[in-house]
Amino acid sequence: MIRVSDALPETMNTMPEIRQWLIQLIDFLNLGLVEDTFLYKLLSLGIVVAFVVVVEILLRLFFLRSIPKMLARIPALKGMEMKSKEKVVGRVIRIITVSMLAGLLPIVFTNPTSVALKLLRMACSIYNTVLIAQVLGMILNMTRNWMLSSEKHRNSPLVNLFQVIKGIVWFIAVLVIFSILFSMDMKTIATSLTALSAVLMLVFKDSILGFVASIQLSSNDMVRVGDWITVPKTGVDGDVIDISLATVKVRNFDKTVSYIPPYSLLTDSFQNWRPMQESGGRRVVRSIYIDMRTIKYADQAFLDKLRAEPILRDYIEDASKEIEVDNETRGLKESITRRRLTNVGVFRKYVVKYLQNNPYVHQDYTLLVRQRQPSELGLPIELYFFTNTTVWSDYESIQSDVFDHLLAVIDYFDLSVFQAVNGNDVQKTLTTVEQVATSVEQAKNKNTDLLPDEE
Repeated sequence: MIRVSDALPETMNTMPEIRQWLIQLIDFLNLGLVEDTFLYKLLSLGIVVAFVVVVEILLRLFFLRSIPKMLARIPALKGMEMKSKEKVVGRVIRIITVSMLAGLLPIVFTNPTSVALKLLRMACSIYNTVLIAQVLGMILNMTRNWMLSSEKHRNSPLVNLFQVIKGIVWFIAVLVIFSILFSMDMKTIATSLTALSAVLMLVFKDSILGFVASIQLSSNDMVRVGDWITVPKTGVDGDVIDISLATVKVRNFDKTVSYIPPYSLLTDSFQNWRPMQESGGRRVVRSIYIDMRTIKYADQAFLDKLRAEPILRDYIEDASKEIEVDNETRGLKESITRRRLTNVGVFRKYVVKYLQNNPYVHQDYTLLVRQRQPSELGLPIELYFFTNTTVWSDYESIQSDVFDHLLAVIDYFDLSVFQAVNGNDVQKTLTTVEQVATSVEQAKNKNTDLLPDEE
């Protein structure tokens, strides 16, 4: 049986043939250069570089536009930018041509121990390492941008890990460059890093903390790009616009930008408003302070007035009957301890009914109106409810409309809102007192003039 290896040529090395073509080309130029001289090698290197440049130009003409268009036909890659794809293809072509240049250098420098050969090969290897890291970084950026623009993948916690992976790629690239420069094995470098781990941890403490924090923030889905966060300690209040290895970038609502170390979000408390936005409702907790001097029992005239309101008619009828039956049953019909409706109690019920019939109030979430601890400011009537929107401007408009109405209608219940005395109130009081004093003085003088004169 004939083996495939026996049919192969004994050698596949074509370097001598390529070098022979190079020598023939230089002889054809007839420049009178002697082989193995500096100018001869310089000209040979120039011819090789020119050949590689021509190859790169041809590869760019054929593949720089065609390959991105072919990739655009793949459904998973349709959302990626065409310019970014062209940059990646351009870098790959450059890697190919630089590798070709490194492979053709031995036909210029025939001595394997030549310093120039070693330096040029080292430069090509370093350049290719940087190019490969750039290609991987571009691919990671393209994938991240595509995920951020996709409704399906925008909220994936993996989005925040791309910066971490990019940092790892460049860290490995730096180690490879060190191994090339100092002709060291990667295993030796790893051993040296282990020995210097304590020093490295001290020098790169912030980077390491940021790296670990970025992974924890992403894996636990604590914060995403687009989230509204509030950090009380630093005064940050705005939307997250970028999460990197070193910082979390937040655009505050006053249009300033804050940069927060990722690990500070783990060590200090912060508030993420994303669950509120996803719930479809935003909470309102505000109080109206009632002047306690205006609180009183509801008499029959007051109840008859409120029966004209459709929103309270059924409540007043049912509550009045229930209270009347209960008082008769307990024998408290004429007692001071009997149950009676109050104007503030009816007002609380009116607020509940009003919120339940408000189309902008979320009816599936908690809705209550309660009294809080009285203070020197009066009796707080607290409203606790949710709007059916999380849009900031709409939310503020809804709660303002609710309290505009309640503050305007509160006089209908014979109640007053407490407000601290100010300078205008004092001035009005003094003016009133002066007017009363003047009126009394005028009346007194008038009465004096009407009395008969004494002889």
